[in-house]
Amino acid sequence: MHVQNKNNVLIITSEAFPYGMAGTNRIISLAKGFKLNNVDVEVLSIFKYGKSYTQTNFPVHGTYERIAYTNVLITEAKHLTRLIRVFKRNIKSLLILIFLIRNVDKNTRILYYSPWIWPALFIRLFTFVRRNTFIKEETEHPSLRLKGKSKIYRTFYLNYYYEIFDGLFVITQNLYDFFIRELRYRKPIMVVPMVVDLECYNMNNKTICNTIVFSGELDIEKEGLDILLCAFADFTKNHPEYTLNLYGKPVSHTHELRINNLIGNLSLSKSVRLNGFKTRDELIEILSTARILVFTRPPSIQATYGFSTKLGEYLAVGKPVIATKVGEIDRYLVDRVNAFLADPDCLSVHAKMEEIENDYKFALEVGKEARNCAIKHFNNKIEAERMIDFFGSVGDS
Repeated sequence: MHVQNKNNVLIITSEAFPYGMAGTNRIISLAKGFKLNNVDVEVLSIFKYGKSYTQTNFPVHGTYERIAYTNVLITEAKHLTRLIRVFKRNIKSLLILIFLIRNVDKNTRILYYSPWIWPALFIRLFTFVRRNTFIKEETEHPSLRLKGKSKIYRTFYLNYYYEIFDGLFVITQNLYDFFIRELRYRKPIMVVPMVVDLECYNMNNKTICNTIVFSGELDIEKEGLDILLCAFADFTKNHPEYTLNLYGKPVSHTHELRINNLIGNLSLSKSVRLNGFKTRDELIEILSTARILVFTRPPSIQATYGFSTKLGEYLAVGKPVIATKVGEIDRYLVDRVNAFLADPDCLSVHAKMEEIENDYKFALEVGKEARNCAIKHFNNKIEAERMIDFFGSVGDS
């Protein structure tokens, strides 16, 4: 696809595409939102594949749900010397530059969804010459990407990296405030909250199983899986017919062992199932048939400055949702109105499970309001329209 007018957006990302995790789902939702606003969109993925994915999973070119994409695939290089890794990064950046020169004209808006510096510098060089509007999207606090980095790298990232872009999209008001107050960012910046592809996540009248469902990375600290498992252990004492289904990959082998140990120690081996990674289409079906959906993230930098994609997906299917009160969740959700809000601890989450089960008819009414909340606040068409206007105002300034 050759991008040739102002009604085109090119999304450049280091997320896997079209199959991946939360970041991939956000890109798909945004891209479909652009399409709903009659804007052509293409995705250029600079994903680094390795043990979790093979090159055969990702064709070089393709179309997914009417979204054209190109993959510039680079193998993981942890076993190589530092010099060779730098060389591979520069080759990757040059491949991106070649793609841009061949396919993108001066009117294309470029959205950068990646923490990687080198490709951004090459793209900035291209956009400076062609005068393309170049906007970065930030969905988490920068410090989370700077662990283990040198002082020079951290200084450059926080003080100079964001200046190469013409503006920023950030996912929360807290992140907006950080850039304005802490980094003193003076270029245009706009909050674009979590977005949901509402066309896919429809309410339905399918049979509801006695299942509680969690989907996402199986990370004990980040996602509060210890809170969830402890609460479920208490819940099953009165409701042994229930099953807790966990969907997603453990972030490491160590986490997998710890999760299995927790399950064993809580005597949950027969009622908790680890179901592994599921595609986006499979998850839509899974969420739609669950009885209760759970989000038990504890307080953290991630929770304070980010916003979970899976929570929006939960809301969109119109089922009862339990969510812990962290970050900006209470900006959108009200307890017993459009969600069941809990403190991030075992007792509170367990109490909400019991509350839902004791009056499931009422819980379904709350689920309907959850769907309405997603339509009002996390609508991919509306948010894409706001982004298009932002691109226009930045490009005209």
